[in-house]
Amino acid sequence: MIYLDREIDKLNIAKKIDYLSLPLTDSTLMHALSPTNNWKKNDWNTIHFPDEKNPMWFRFTLKNIDSTPYTYYLLFSSPVIDRFEIYFLHNDQWISQQTGDQIIQKNRALFSHIPAFPIILNTNESRTIYVKIKSENQLFFFYLHL
Repeated sequence: MIYLDREIDKLNIAKKIDYLSLPLTDSTLMHALSPTNNWKKNDWNTIHFPDEKNPMWFRFTLKNIDSTPYTYYLLFSSPVIDRFEIYFLHNDQWISQQTGDQIIQKNRALFSHIPAFPIILNTNESRTIYVKIKSENQLFFFYLHL
């Protein structure tokens, strides 16, 4: 669990995420949610998968401990990824957002040249975020910030 409040200016969450590689044919959210998957803990300060050809999945849980609702921003330091997708459950429905080199600006979660997503959390709300990264550029190396 990653605890957040509005006083946190920037937080590298790379060491607080789990990761999973799924074959392209099985790389859907429902496959990622399967309880039979072997999610692994990331032990590095960065996200680095230089030889990975399959889409990568990441997951982490956030909790807003601030006294008021707040919008946090999930930022990826590497803009050279074809597609970032995030998924989270809100009011019993899966919400998805996307960004990346292959996504036109009007379809991105935020108008930004760096991959970024807004995450709105109410006071004491927890949310598990799933991130799927797909790229022809196999060099996944970036920092993950909130």
